[in-house]
Amino acid sequence: MDAAARRRMVGRSAGGARLLRSTLRNYQGSVRQFCDFLTNPAYGWSDECLRHFGTHPVQVVYDWNAATHADEAEGGPERRAFTKPELETFFDHTDEEVLRVRGKGRKG
Repeated sequence: MDAAARRRMVGRSAGGARLLRSTLRNYQGSVRQFCDFLTNPAYGWSDECLRHFGTHPVQVVYDWNAATHADEAEGGPERRAFTKPELETFFDHTDEEVLRVRGKGRKG
């Protein structure tokens, strides 16, 4: 896939909005798997395509031309992972809630 084809793929989506990088990777993964299926000799599609169309299918998505993970966490800042101090605070609160509810001496 050349740079122009990648730009076209990135620019496509329903409603004209740009695709998220994770969505693009998902689409490319689907194309890669479909091409793997088509080109696998066990299924015979290469021979069928050659007979019907005069050419055979090829893989078009490779590691060198596919979208890669840009960051360890690609979500927006509003969906970031908790920091260790935030997790400590959260679990301290949940421990206190368990003790508070148990202290009532009834279920629920």
